[in-house]
Formats: sequence, C-alpha cells, structure tokens
Amino acid sequence: MTSNPPPSTRSTTNDDRLSALEVSNHSLRRQVDGHKEELTAIREEDSKEERVVLASFHLQDDALQWYQWYEKTQPNVQWEEFTQALCVRFGPSDYEDFDEALAKVRQTGTVREYQSLFERLAARVQDWPQRALVGSYIGGLKEEIRSEVKLFRPTTLSSRH
Repeated sequence: MTSNPPPSTRSTTNDDRLSALEVSNHSLRRQVDGHKEELTAIREEDSKEERVVLASFHLQDDALQWYQWYEKTQPNVQWEEFTQALCVRFGPSDYEDFDEALAKVRQTGTVREYQSLFERLAARVQDWPQRALVGSYIGGLKEEIRSEVKLFRPTTLSSRH
C-alpha cells in the first residue's frame, strides 16, 4: 500500500515566493527597528551609569587603588564627575613639564621600575620621534646595562629587551 505525500502548502510560483519574502523582510525590519529603539534608550540611560564601572575594569596600579577609594567616598558617581576627578588626579598639571622629566629620568632601581616610569612619562609627551625616545631610554639606564643595550643598536623601544 503506497501513500501519497500530503499536498504542499508552499507556494510554487515565483510571485508567491517574492510576496512571502517581502512580508518576511518587512516583519524582520520592524523587529530590528524596535530593537534599535530599545538599545538606543538603554545606551542613553544605563550607559552613563555603567561607563564608570566599565572604565574601572581598565584601571591598574595607582589608578585602580584611587578608584577603589573614590568609589567608597563617592557612591553613585556619574560619568562626567568621574572623568573630571580622574583628570584632576592623574592628568597633567600646569606645573609639570613631562618633556623635561622624560629627558632627565634615570634608572635608580630595577630595569622594570625604570621602564615603568619611562613609559608613564613617554605617554604624556608629544612629538618625540622614536629615535629620541630610544636615545633617552638608553641614556637613562645604569652604565653597566646601558653599554650592553647599545651593543644591540635598538631602533625602537620595543626592541630594547
């Protein structure tokens, strides 16, 4: 006994398929537009509060310790307040000359400590060519280390290791 397949409920003409696709696309477009509006509202309202928390994930060392203290003393801080406080605490002041500080920095402890200080200062200077940065870095090393590093003739800071 053979059974016949059930009749197809699918469209067989190209026009029917095109109409179904247009209806499907229109429905999908309405859903996407609805989600866009939802996401925009979330982004505008919640992100200001969440930005501080998200930014804190990227803080390290002194900045992280400062944030932990700041969070305790300033609960529910808004993004604008946070960024202003962060800049006041860690931003350059009118009295600091980072170019001069970078030119004068010398290794007194470990290479790692010197490198950390050098990188912190180098991040705050502008328009220093790579060659000048390399020269300043090498020049600030202790003599016994400096002469060994010079043998490698580094041309970038990343090749100084």
